[in-house]
Amino acid sequence: MKGRCEKEVIDLHRFFEDWFMGRLDDSEQEFSRFENVMAEDFTMIPPEGAVTQRADLLAALRKAHGAHVGEGSISIRVVNIQPRQLSDDHWLVTYEEWQTEGRVERGRISSALFGRRSGTPNDVEWLHVHETWLPEFPQR
Repeated sequence: MKGRCEKEVIDLHRFFEDWFMGRLDDSEQEFSRFENVMAEDFTMIPPEGAVTQRADLLAALRKAHGAHVGEGSISIRVVNIQPRQLSDDHWLVTYEEWQTEGRVERGRISSALFGRRSGTPNDVEWLHVHETWLPEFPQR
């Protein structure tokens, strides 16, 4: 399951980039890639600190299709993926997400809780995510 969680983090962030850039069709079929891997009781705490429920996140992301078309490009890369097994069916994965919009790069560190779920692209589902902004000038 370790490799499945790592692959899911990479694959979903690739989806985000393609969705924001409008490289995917604005269709139920394409959007289902995101929707189907979010657990029914999924919650997220973004860097601003507000708890976001699954339904609100789905609605916001659906509206963000093509948000960077004509506004400048966005690229997203994920680094330093560190999975930790909690049980046979649960893993905690931390990773850094770096978004570049134009010439501005901003990073966040995330902790994601995954559960096993067959029938999803990587046989895992996202249960919870907590994100924190990284310092503006990281030591890399």
